[in-house]
Amino acid sequence: MHSIIWKFTIEQSNKEEFEQHYGPNGSWAELFRKSPSYIGTMLLRDTSNVSIYLTIDMWRSEKDFEEFKSRFYDEYSALDKKMERLTIKEELVGRYEATDSPTNFSFQSVA
Repeated sequence: MHSIIWKFTIEQSNKEEFEQHYGPNGSWAELFRKSPSYIGTMLLRDTSNVSIYLTIDMWRSEKDFEEFKSRFYDEYSALDKKMERLTIKEELVGRYEATDSPTNFSFQSVA
């Protein structure tokens, strides 16, 4: 499993909209679901600074993500540009590979 972790700093006035678009059922996840290799997204809010969030996007492999990004480049770029206004700062924390395959790992939608 390949995970891509991003760190975002936002204005509190954008909190609800940011969470809506970056959460597990948000605009990014909706785009990512166009690939069968997309596993899911987690959105985490810092408990000591509520203006800081992490997203963890999980894919079957790095290759699968790169193929998705290439195939959907225009949609990815357009959404990224549209979402810029919701953040003060965006930083790639890193890309990580799981050291083993989780056997009972799944995401469920919370609506």
